Amino acid sequence: MLCNKTDELLMKYMDGSIDEFDAAKLGEHLSGCPQCRADFEIYDNIMKGFSEIELTPAPEGFEERVMCRVAELPSHAVKLNANIENMLCLIWGGVSVLFGIGFLMTLNRGAIMEYLYSRPELAEYASIMELLGEYGAVLADSLMITVNQTIISATEYVLASRYFLLAVLAVLAAVQIVIHRRSDAE
Repeated sequence: MLCNKTDELLMKYMDGSIDEFDAAKLGEHLSGCPQCRADFEIYDNIMKGFSEIELTPAPEGFEERVMCRVAELPSHAVKLNANIENMLCLIWGGVSVLFGIGFLMTLNRGAIMEYLYSRPELAEYASIMELLGEYGAVLADSLMITVNQTIISATEYVLASRYFLLAVLAVLAAVQIVIHRRSDAE
């Protein structure tokens, strides 16, 4: 028998749920394996120590009070949703702060760049920021063009769908008239 199978049988022995066949296999293995025999002695000493402990019964109504407190705790899903909401708030807050700082820096770009270039230790950073500012301006222009194209496309779609909607309403009106005339004829 392999030693990893012995661990399972040792636990069954300690729980008192081992059958005679498994107990015989365990005894046979322990007689030939010094490591498993040492593990068995450690487990056996632990179990003897537990058996010597005097148990004190729980106070009256203890279990009911504990279960009531457990029932009052928020579920794991509620905690998870709250954590996700908090994380999203932090992300959006961070994005908003960065956007605000970027907006303020854009408004005061000339003064900021003048200050950075006036300080020799910051001149290198100023040139990098100037390149980043130019790149940001190109991205902003591209974004504005995309937004404008999207608005124009949406407007065209709404105008085109308006005529389609009118056609559908006209067909429905015609069907209504036909149904009304047939019901009058009957």
